[in-house]
Amino acid sequence: RPTTTEAVARVARGERVITVAKELGIHPSTIYLALKRRGLPTSVPTPPAGNDYGHHDQGTTPTPTTTVITSPGTTTQV
Repeated sequence: RPTTTEAVARVARGERVITVAKELGIHPSTIYLALKRRGLPTSVPTPPAGNDYGHHDQGTTPTPTTTVITSPGTTTQV
């Protein structure tokens, strides 16, 4: 399909899949599948270190809790 071929070419030049999909009116998964079939990378490369991209908040992770539910004759931990 000409639309898919154009989408793959644009993504290969560095445009974002979601942007191309919206502009061409096709689903992003169609573009990803076409990239995969052509042996092209389907992931965005990680930016090089030393910039502000990709740095996410490294906050605390909530501690899991255990709840004991008791009913006649059974005890279940969730």
